[in-house]
Amino acid sequence: MTNDAGQLQTTTFVVQPVQVGSMQLAMLQNEVLSIEQWREPTPLPAAPEAVLGIVCIQGRMLTLLDTAKLLNIDSASTKSIVALRGKEQLALTIDKASEAFTVSTSQIELPHGHSQPLVKGIIPRGQEKLHLLALCELFDTAM
Repeated sequence: MTNDAGQLQTTTFVVQPVQVGSMQLAMLQNEVLSIEQWREPTPLPAAPEAVLGIVCIQGRMLTLLDTAKLLNIDSASTKSIVALRGKEQLALTIDKASEAFTVSTSQIELPHGHSQPLVKGIIPRGQEKLHLLALCELFDTAM
């Protein structure tokens, strides 16, 4: 995108890094309502395997999705829940969260050859690569 002077405009946004198993993930911070301590969800009968049940966070009933199952990765223990904003009323399991940071669109790499539909980009950060989640795809992937 360019401005009136023909200069390239760089857009920045804040991402929230999280870890699930050995995978480093990131999501846009404006899509995160809160990060909460683990609580047992109320199971839903006949729900898909990735749907753990319902949890109440800040007075909202959220469908809790197992992030490790959605991404087909191993995760030994879940310690926290990320409650998401939006009309789908979803929350995700995570192992831990790190401090949010700002990234520019120019730093995000397209996930070439990546077979994971939930990953919309790769953010290099030091020796790590964070997989930017496409949160709008969560519900369809879980179902």
